[in-house]
Amino acid sequence: MKGLMIVFLLFPFLTFAQKQEYKGLQNFPANRFGKVIYQGFIETPGVNKMEFLNRARTWAANAAGEGNEETETGIFMAKDTTEVNKKKYSFFITLTYQQEKIQYKLTDINYLLYDNKFAPPILVPIEDEATSITIGKKFRDRRFQKLNEAFRTYLKELEAAIAKN
Repeated sequence: MKGLMIVFLLFPFLTFAQKQEYKGLQNFPANRFGKVIYQGFIETPGVNKMEFLNRARTWAANAAGEGNEETETGIFMAKDTTEVNKKKYSFFITLTYQQEKIQYKLTDINYLLYDNKFAPPILVPIEDEATSITIGKKFRDRRFQKLNEAFRTYLKELEAAIAKN
């Protein structure tokens, strides 16, 4: 009887203690630490460092707003946002000049949980949003699929703007 009582008392702890693994980011590219990162190269034959920085400035003015550059090293960085299903995501894009090609890295993707002009935004890393249990898996999967498509389209537009002849 005593053993049965202990089992009934421990039952809630045993059922809730199991970790629920969610693999919603499985279609996203990730580094070895599990952080979502899009990276690749854009072929730019015949483009020197200054021409690359000019193209990056032009692209940023049209797409990302404003960016920072390091002229000596050929690095251009910008912060941008995208919206998927009425949810805003912010991220950083870094472009690095290498001879005849540009390396891009899209990193630090955050869900803007709260964003207005009167208070600082509350940012939730996409990896944390994927493991939260606040919304249903089916809706989250659809939103993450659209987000993945939005980033891939964004990078195609970037490539077209930087690699133009």
